[in-house]
Parts: sequence; structure tokens; C-alpha cells
Amino acid sequence: MSVKQERLAYLLGALYGDGSFSSKRIFFGATDKEFVQKVANLIDDLFRIKLKIRVQKLSLKNPKWRDYYKLNSKKLYKHLNKYNPKTVEILPKFIKDGNSKVKALFIKGFFDAEGNVDVRSVKRKDGRTDIIRHLKCFSNNVELLQEIKQLLYFLNIKSEIFRGKGKNYYVCIWNYKGLQKFNTNIGFIIQRKQRALNNALNSYKEIQTRWDFQTYDMVLKLRKQKKIGAEKIKRKLLKKNLNIPKPTIEAWIYGRTKITANKMEV
Repeated sequence: MSVKQERLAYLLGALYGDGSFSSKRIFFGATDKEFVQKVANLIDDLFRIKLKIRVQKLSLKNPKWRDYYKLNSKKLYKHLNKYNPKTVEILPKFIKDGNSKVKALFIKGFFDAEGNVDVRSVKRKDGRTDIIRHLKCFSNNVELLQEIKQLLYFLNIKSEIFRGKGKNYYVCIWNYKGLQKFNTNIGFIIQRKQRALNNALNSYKEIQTRWDFQTYDMVLKLRKQKKIGAEKIKRKLLKKNLNIPKPTIEAWIYGRTKITANKMEV
């Protein structure tokens, strides 16, 4: 695959997320200026079309409302209409048949557009509190999300599709292994999203130092002898009055954190 196809893969991912093909124009916009500038630069690089980024002030009173940066082009439509998701197959053939980098760059563009990192505490019925870390991307187009799920699977990233509000659906990546692989192989251009992903990954490491070698050794023996996953191990430990967070158990059984009798290694 050529560098041009790699750049086009990212551009289409961004346009499929925050863009639209209508009235023989391509419209694109987002609240992150660096993201819109990246897209404008790619358009210039690929098609020699220089576009002006316009700013829409969303609110002068509410600081939570952010400015919106947008661009549109008839010339770009002529170049990319063959990739219009409304009139052709969901994903272009060069992306479906592309190498890992092409697939990753398409996903990167789409997640820059529609992705977010959700880290929050959830209280269970038994009073315990769990921290969930979810990486999601949203769309009303379920078929497109199914294609993205397959691309993620090709990159060894497990995900599932869930129903959101109304007609909205989302692809969700939820465990450390998936988040880490996404971070290493895909990542975000948008810095606030990349920082959120880094913080989610770092929050796993913050809980690894609370347990001694004997507890760690017990978990590994359960894993080896019973051949069970983190959730079942957690339930067995609760019967012994050991309430160990599931992410900690995952870090131990998957070898991301190792504890010896003398020290811990992350």
C-alpha cells in the first residue's frame, strides 16, 4: 500500500465520522481545531485543494460550549464521491483489503471524529465500587460499526457493538489489553482524547501496588489450576474476604504486573 492510500484511509475515517456527502459538496467540522487542520492539510496534500477553515462561535456565555471549526468543498466531492458511504459499499476495498497500517489509520480517523474515553466509578448492588474504562466510537450506521469491529479484530483488538440512545450505536473496547493495543497501534491525533486514553491506562497501574506476594501467588495458582478468567477468580477470592479489583487480577494473570517476594515490577 502506498503512503497516499494510508493518508486517504485516515481522511475517509475522519469524513465518515464528522463529515457528510451532500448537495455535491463534502462538509466537515469538529470542535477540535487541530483535528480539522489535520484534515485540511491532508486534503491539500492529496488533491492540492486549499480550504479555508471557518469558525462558528457556539456560545459566548457558556464556557462548556466549544467553538466549531468547519470546511466544505465542491472540488473535494468530485475526487471522493466514489467513496460516498450512501451510494457505495460501506468500506472502500482498499481499506478492507489493506494492510494493518491502512486499517489502523482509517480507525484512527473515525475515532478522532466519533470516539471518546469514558472512565468512571460504578457502584454495584452489593455496595462495592468498580472503575470502568471504556473506549467508544458512535454512529447511527450499524453496518459501518460492524465493519470497524472487523478492522479492530484484524488488529487483535476485541470490541462489541451496543445500542445507545435513540438510533445511536457504539463500538466499545473495555479491557486493559484492548486499550493498550489501541494506544500502541492506533491512538488519537486529538490531544485531549489521547491524554484521556493515557490517563485510563495509567489508572490501571495505580491500583497494582496494594497487594502482597502471597495474594498474587494465589491468583496465579487459581488461573493455572482452574483455567478461569479474572471475573471468576475475583468471585472465588471474595469468598476468602479478598476484594481485589478485576483490573488488578487481569494485570497479574496477563503478565503486565509481576510481584516477587521482594518487589513488584510493572
